[in-house]
Amino acid sequence: MNMNSQLLSTVLSTIKVEGIKNSFAGGIWGSLIRNEITALSDIDVLCFIPTEDSYFGNFSQIQNISSSHRIDILACVNTDLLDFALVNGLNFHAVFFLREVVGESLAVNSIIHTQRKLHSMNGVRAREILNVLSSYCGLASSVSYGDKRWAKFSFYGTNRWVRLIQAAQLRFPEILGQSTGQVLVYLAERYAVNSKEVIREWKACLEARKLQEANLLNGTNQSIDMPHDNYWTPLASLFIQDIIPWIQCNAGVPVEILKEFSYRLLGSRLNIPSCNSICQSTTNMLTAFVSKDKSILERIAVESINDWWVCSTLAANPHTPSQVLERILFSNSKINKLTWQTIRLYVAKNPNTSTETLECILNTPNLREQDYEAAMFNLECKKDIKMR
Repeated sequence: MNMNSQLLSTVLSTIKVEGIKNSFAGGIWGSLIRNEITALSDIDVLCFIPTEDSYFGNFSQIQNISSSHRIDILACVNTDLLDFALVNGLNFHAVFFLREVVGESLAVNSIIHTQRKLHSMNGVRAREILNVLSSYCGLASSVSYGDKRWAKFSFYGTNRWVRLIQAAQLRFPEILGQSTGQVLVYLAERYAVNSKEVIREWKACLEARKLQEANLLNGTNQSIDMPHDNYWTPLASLFIQDIIPWIQCNAGVPVEILKEFSYRLLGSRLNIPSCNSICQSTTNMLTAFVSKDKSILERIAVESINDWWVCSTLAANPHTPSQVLERILFSNSKINKLTWQTIRLYVAKNPNTSTETLECILNTPNLREQDYEAAMFNLECKKDIKMR
């Protein structure tokens, strides 16, 4: 049994014991399930607790499983699991991609039943495909705190491979639960791309990330070869061309917006079929991603301030005005909610974020290291510009 399999087994056995004892169920999603966990990866756990009195203790048994990886526990307590999944992208991913569900049998069955419902919601899946593909572009992929994490976030990093995998599993739920390598082979064979070369390119990205993380942890400076992009773009292009008609059928977006989206993603504007009806929430999300017009971005923010998907794309758009970024971050005290951490990171990276907002982020209790690094680097860049 390799280290990843052993870690997976240990986490699951602990969730199972705690779940049966305390009447809840849970499982794992994220990098450990995809078999791509690295030294700085978190272990993502979802726990579904049907009633508030089901669990009287805490999650210390689960949180203390690993001394080398932080355990991120997302808990759905006394809430309908489907409603929970549809509130924001983090909840949705946790429920949709959750695998190896264990614990109390009724709670396990509830999770599986909810997952089947999500699999049948084509419009929600179509919107999420567009969200995950757009999330590796722009600020989402820029390393605005130097080159310390380029092997994960940059154009040549692992993140864009992960987003392609997630998009594929959203479109084809039958491949859910497979590792990154298995999904890449599935896509390569489906679109007649050399699967061995695709896997080789993916592994080069993953090894670069592991080496970079080793440098960070050990204070070393081993040289890292920049991975090539010979296969990701062709494979992603074929996949996107294949699924766009399905997306237009289930979450219609104006043709020009989708063309601009494909240009941002692939460097070329695809031939986009028209749709019978427009999905306004998906259209707002993509408009927030592609637009450079401040008045349009301000209007969308007013219309969709409580829509996680729209706020996420607004936060990652380098043209979003500072007052909109501030409103997104502080509306309803979302800055401290686990599910809004991604948005906080984008705001921390955004060049339009004000000095005052960056300082507020830096003063947030229990701030993640990557949020701190991004906000600090952004703040230092602003100070450098003032001094010139």
